[in-house]
Amino acid sequence: MTGADRFAEIVRQAQQQDSAQLLVLLNEFENVIGGAAKRFYVPPSERGDLLQEAYIAFLLAVQQYDPARGVPFPAYAKAKTHERVWQYIRVRGRHHARELADNPLTDGEGETGTLLGLLPDAQAEQPFCELEWRSLLTSLSEREALAVEKIVIDGMTMAELARMEGVSAGTVKTWKQRALIKMREEIKKTRG
Repeated sequence: MTGADRFAEIVRQAQQQDSAQLLVLLNEFENVIGGAAKRFYVPPSERGDLLQEAYIAFLLAVQQYDPARGVPFPAYAKAKTHERVWQYIRVRGRHHARELADNPLTDGEGETGTLLGLLPDAQAEQPFCELEWRSLLTSLSEREALAVEKIVIDGMTMAELARMEGVSAGTVKTWKQRALIKMREEIKKTRG
């Protein structure tokens, strides 16, 4: 029996709730799970979370594996585990950036503000009113407005929007880029 056939049978049994076979897989692929988590730097306080994400990804890979697709289980498990860990790192980075922008900061004189509030550009402190935003969105095509609304305002990823609309991520990226260019031009016109 080859290695790939051996894993396919063990995975099939693990998918049928055989916990002994699941433990065999976890022991056999512990290096893949740990390697996926060690691949990225996170603060020590978050290492446990990252390792948990790797274990969750591996368990999902076991449940979702289909040998009929012709991919050996070791390659499938490694790809799915690394993919989930990378997604965790990306989401963590987005949340961390938002927290930095929104966290209150104190200057040397005891006054509090946010990172965005401390920008030297006076125009950056003047928020757009809702009417100005609506005006900007009406200058966009329907798809460009959708990209801005879902990605920028709602926080959806380009991949999620692409799946929702049934197009490629590259297409969504183009929509977003065109929308931002048009919006930038409109803002330049209004602010002189």
